[in-house]
Amino acid sequence: MTRLNENLYPPFAQSWLTSNYGRAQLVLADKSTTIGALYKDDVKDILVPIPPREEQEAISSHLGAEIAKVDGLIGKIREAIDRLKEYRTALISVAVTGKIDVRQEVA
Repeated sequence: MTRLNENLYPPFAQSWLTSNYGRAQLVLADKSTTIGALYKDDVKDILVPIPPREEQEAISSHLGAEIAKVDGLIGKIREAIDRLKEYRTALISVAVTGKIDVRQEVA
């Protein structure tokens, strides 16, 4: 671990600072009393694990690929939800207008 003012690969630093552990460090560094605020001197004291630059880049690349996969899946799920909502609306419409008989399905 070293201080944040060391040479960090920015995408690696961002990933670490937005991780659960990184956010906890930021919360602990916040010395304000009412409104959350971070000051330069507080952030300077945050400890960040700094692997070699090549490893930082590899970790960032791997995280980027995994995040892209998850984002893609989220997009597909949202599309499926939208299609299911449309299907539900259409099904209710045909049932209400009597185009299909749903009485047997209820019994």
